[in-house]
Amino acid sequence: MVSAQNAGDPDNGNPAIKHYNVCKHFADEYLQRSGVPFTILRPGRLTDEPATGISQQPALTTKTTESSVALM
Repeated sequence: MVSAQNAGDPDNGNPAIKHYNVCKHFADEYLQRSGVPFTILRPGRLTDEPATGISQQPALTTKTTESSVALM
């Protein structure tokens, strides 16, 4: 599932999109409790730049290319 960067802790994210992060938080929790195998992606701000590749490690970045997310 494509979630949001601050969905894990919506209170510490951008106040302007807190409602969005709260919704993503509850969707993530629902998926985790569902028993279905899952992967949750939490990219930062998406850009239209070319893909930069896939990393298996958590990224501490504030932006990610849409193409990189699509590669997953």
